[in-house]
Amino acid sequence: MCSTAGNKSFPISLGFTPTQDLYTSLTDPFPIQFNFGTRSTPPSFTNKPQGILDETTVSSTIRYSGVNYTLLSAQIAGATHKKWILDSTKQAKNTLDLILTFSTKNTSATNKYIFITVPLLTEAIYSSDPNYLQGLSGQKINGPFSIQDCISKTASYGVYSTCLDPKAYSALCIVFYEGCSVSATTLNAILTTTPSVSAPADVTFAPTPILLTLDAFKVAVRISSLTTAQTTKPTETNTTESYKCVPLDPEASVVNGNITIDVTTGKVQPLNKILADRDAAKAALSKGGIDPGQLELYIAIFLGILVSIALIIACIYGVLWYRGTLGSIETWPEWIKEAPAVAFTAVLFSFAGFLSGIFMR
Repeated sequence: MCSTAGNKSFPISLGFTPTQDLYTSLTDPFPIQFNFGTRSTPPSFTNKPQGILDETTVSSTIRYSGVNYTLLSAQIAGATHKKWILDSTKQAKNTLDLILTFSTKNTSATNKYIFITVPLLTEAIYSSDPNYLQGLSGQKINGPFSIQDCISKTASYGVYSTCLDPKAYSALCIVFYEGCSVSATTLNAILTTTPSVSAPADVTFAPTPILLTLDAFKVAVRISSLTTAQTTKPTETNTTESYKCVPLDPEASVVNGNITIDVTTGKVQPLNKILADRDAAKAALSKGGIDPGQLELYIAIFLGILVSIALIIACIYGVLWYRGTLGSIETWPEWIKEAPAVAFTAVLFSFAGFLSGIFMR
């Protein structure tokens, strides 16, 4: 729950013209981690009139304040934060935005939603369109494709919090106000309409955005950048139960040096359960059985001992024969006659007992 006395709804616009000096004065490292996943197939619309893209819930994630957020929806919509763009010339080029909505099921999280806005800036002539948007426009282009293509790796952004009706959910809003340049040809091939921003199912957006005053902006907004966020990651301690994972099956998932995991059908489990299963398997292995390589080593040692004993006995008999003191076998003491058989039998039974101990432990 959040206070309705502060910012309300989404998006929030400005009632003044911002400057670079203002943004610089509000710069403050923001402890958030972005993970924009990649895909091999070009993106497409699942609902073009509403601008909804076919991104999956596990394709991109955010970690903020010890909480994991997964992508709820991705949308191409009409411009929402045009007045946040510093250059008025660029403001005029912004008719569409890429809007990402992230959510968490963690009921103890302060923010239930995180909204990311990337203004798309139409350029009459531009030759460096992001792969992601080229793929979305239907151009024949090789992947991989990622939302990250639309966001510079050093991009600056503004952050503010807002309260969402009707249940007073708190949301964090991130605006990459420098925007993403796109050629008019590519953008026109993507959409010729301007869909309204789609709200999550349990939220309603106000029809008219509120306007922040300069004083309110200074209090409510922080400015950071991806570079700053990545180099100032806080040290966090979290329980293993807070992570959800898909166990990796090396036999099925690793092929020719590549890992492929079908997260749509894989059984997602808490990390602590996966670790417990692993520990149980390791304990079971330590209670019995023997590694084939170890067994070969033990057999080699046994054969080596037998051969060594045989060589030693042969050497002794050889020396005696050379000196001419070997005599007739009938004249040898019984213990000399029986020594080889006793030695071999002793070694054989010792080795058998050793292996029995290993297999029965």
